[in-house]
Amino acid sequence: MSNTIQATASASAPCTAELVWQTMQNFGNLDWAVGIQKVELVGEGIGMVRKVLLDGSTDWLDEKLIEQNHDAMSFTYVIEGQGMPGMENYKAKGQVEAKEDGTSLLTWTCQADATPEQAPLVEQVLTGMADGIVNLFSAQFSPFVAP
Repeated sequence: MSNTIQATASASAPCTAELVWQTMQNFGNLDWAVGIQKVELVGEGIGMVRKVLLDGSTDWLDEKLIEQNHDAMSFTYVIEGQGMPGMENYKAKGQVEAKEDGTSLLTWTCQADATPEQAPLVEQVLTGMADGIVNLFSAQFSPFVAP
């Protein structure tokens, strides 16, 4: 029996949500991320797969885009099965929201199934991933100033 573990992190960006979404909606672009050796895309739109090879690894992660909502400025993807060590059925959602002061709030939520024995470690890993991803993504907007 497995447990579903979830983690959420948020970070502000000093620019409009629309500006952040222009970059965020491009699911195939991971130029902002660190630790990635190579990215290959298979297909386009909903159902496309972003194949990611992490630095120091020979195993590809296949991230499948399952939802993209331009009105809500969000997207969701999955890594089906055992794509990540110790986890199964990884799912992540990225979203950006406008704030009243003209800046934006990015939120990253991820979840995965883990055995009861692995659950504490998976919770730490997911929390670190959510925090790292949202902060790395928002950092690329630091040179901008909200209007």
